[in-house]
Amino acid sequence: MTTHAAYGLPKVLKESWDLATRINPTGELSEPLPIWEANKALGQLDRFKPTQTDRDDMQRTWNQLTGLFLIDRNGIVRWVFVEAADGPSGMGTYPPEADLVTAAQIILR
Repeated sequence: MTTHAAYGLPKVLKESWDLATRINPTGELSEPLPIWEANKALGQLDRFKPTQTDRDDMQRTWNQLTGLFLIDRNGIVRWVFVEAADGPSGMGTYPPEADLVTAAQIILR
């Protein structure tokens, strides 16, 4: 979690979000489900079998949002995406591949 903190990625505070918000981030579910039910259902679709370490990590970090960063060769962060920056409906969603490619092409110029 050191890297998450270093890059300023926020944690979700239970008080600040309605965790009953229904999501279907990948479009794979038959209908949007509450955040944690959607997480469980997607894991089942992927046939993910959590280990005790996975369960321990989830208890410790359940509310940690993820981020994507493109960093140039000089170590300067040039592009950032933070999961759910606009609220809980963005949980589990990420930018399209085309956005990443475009950002990388701009950075490499």
